[in-house]
Amino acid sequence: MASSTVWQAVSAILIVLVVHKIWTLQKALKCVSYVYIIFSTCDFLAGPFIRNTSRVVSR
Repeated sequence: MASSTVWQAVSAILIVLVVHKIWTLQKALKCVSYVYIIFSTCDFLAGPFIRNTSRVVSR
């Protein structure tokens, strides 16, 4: 009887760990995608400005 209780406890801990890992991975991926979107938007907006200034500097 004791071994089944231990097994239940171990499996519960494993499930919690796996769920926690998935949760943190999803949050990390969401953060990365947000940062990527922000950077690509900034790059898109700053692109013409950077090109114009570099053209001025190269002269």
